[in-house]
Amino acid sequence: MWTSVEDLAVISAENMPMRITPTGQVSRTLSRVYHVSCECDVRYYPLDRQICYIKITTSGYTQGEIDLRFDKPAVDLSEYVRNGEWEIVSIGEAPSLQQTKSRNGYKFSSIAFQLQLRRRLLFHILNSVYPVFLIGMLIPFVFKLGETSVKIDFSLTVLLSYAVYVTMIAENIPSTSMSVCYLSMYLTMILTISTLSIFIVILGSKIANKEDKVSPGVRAFVRCLRKMLCCSRHSCCGRSSVACDAKEVHVCMEETGRIHGEGSSLKAVEYVPHFEKHENPEEVTWGDFVCVLDSLLFIVFFLFIITTSLVLFIVWGIQYEL
Repeated sequence: MWTSVEDLAVISAENMPMRITPTGQVSRTLSRVYHVSCECDVRYYPLDRQICYIKITTSGYTQGEIDLRFDKPAVDLSEYVRNGEWEIVSIGEAPSLQQTKSRNGYKFSSIAFQLQLRRRLLFHILNSVYPVFLIGMLIPFVFKLGETSVKIDFSLTVLLSYAVYVTMIAENIPSTSMSVCYLSMYLTMILTISTLSIFIVILGSKIANKEDKVSPGVRAFVRCLRKMLCCSRHSCCGRSSVACDAKEVHVCMEETGRIHGEGSSLKAVEYVPHFEKHENPEEVTWGDFVCVLDSLLFIVFFLFIITTSLVLFIVWGIQYEL
């Protein structure tokens, strides 16, 4: 067995009988369990296909002594036991590898089998891909939260959850640097933006607490983003305003004097309560800047995760159905 993992094993057995027919044909059935190795392509893991080649050669006998040939069919699957992780797509001859080897002027016969396998996807979709996608969808919503402490707690929780799944998936992916797994690239990108969201939240908190005046460039940037995002100052940032009218007059009844036999005397007076003035709609603070920026980042992060996920799923689907 040329592709054996353990060693270059010899297909032989001391007590295996040989059958001789009246025509002089001698037949001998040889059997043995072998562990063979295959070069693994992990680019499309866990929706991958693998092609393995099993090669048998006559290293100790020349082609004139033993000539290896295929029967029809080339592989008998009558005793094949169904595997829970892999399914056989096709199996048969590999003519391109059936080359007669020459050594010291002698020719040696060889045959090769081609085995194409496809990984069963149900287990990996339910336990790896689907949970990772759902956790990734939570990342943009950190920009919809209010307090900075809540944002940081939420971001760290999502980041740690993602890190756990990355570790679990990395343990199941075959260790090789010959090809890069697309799922690993996807997880790395999502893990990166999850980490980036924490830095953005911390930096946004620092900027929102600034008390100096906003520069004209930042003011123009905020106004432009408000128009692009179609949000007003209050609806976008969740701020509450007090609507008041300086001309509004409230009438209150003020009791004057003491109560006598004829009753108390009351008089009407005009009372103008203290109202906060309208905020200047043209005024922009650093809190407004951070608020509008959060709305923009929510859209950017959400579209990034959706786009990368769709690209990954489309590549998987095309490869799996080929």
